[in-house]
Amino acid sequence: MTALVPGGGFFGEPRRFINWCAVSLTLFIILLLTLFWEATLAVPYGWQGYQPKKIMGLFIGAWADLPIEALCIWIAVTYVTVIVFEIMKLLDASQEPVRQGLLGIRAQEAARK
Repeated sequence: MTALVPGGGFFGEPRRFINWCAVSLTLFIILLLTLFWEATLAVPYGWQGYQPKKIMGLFIGAWADLPIEALCIWIAVTYVTVIVFEIMKLLDASQEPVRQGLLGIRAQEAARK
């Protein structure tokens, strides 16, 4: 879940440019595919497993005891990917150096420190 912190920190500026209908459709398709893979094929047949000591212990019983983290990670990956993509588009359009665009630090201010 540490990926959500940077994504949430940069969320303010690009949120007006995000096509939320497209993000919702993409998230739905990704969750559908990952549930098909993990809950129907990978976990029941033993192709993929989870280490019980490394997870929270919350399982979805109807889907072969799939850990809740399996769903959360795909939601977080989709969310952060959209945020990072929009930030990169904004940085490219602004024609500012990356340091100034992301941190607001100008070259003269950085030289003084």
